[in-house]
Amino acid sequence: MFHQYTIATDRRDEVEQALAAAEIGYGVYYPEGTHLQAPYRDGDHAHLPVTDRVTKQVLSIPTRPDLEESELEFVIETAAGVFR
Repeated sequence: MFHQYTIATDRRDEVEQALAAAEIGYGVYYPEGTHLQAPYRDGDHAHLPVTDRVTKQVLSIPTRPDLEESELEFVIETAAGVFR
């Protein structure tokens, strides 16, 4: 059973603003790639351009099993509204 669904968009900031304005919780769980996090950043790490790009695009929206269908539709419509 999923509790979140991760989406990727070049318009993440706009989606975040729309979700926040509608008081919908969301998460950016990996704001930077693992290769840039503290245990690795001082070492000799690989160049990971796809990881670097994706970490700027992804965010997770709630899809918990306790949400009503109408609540799920509201989350989806709010996020999708950015693209209309």
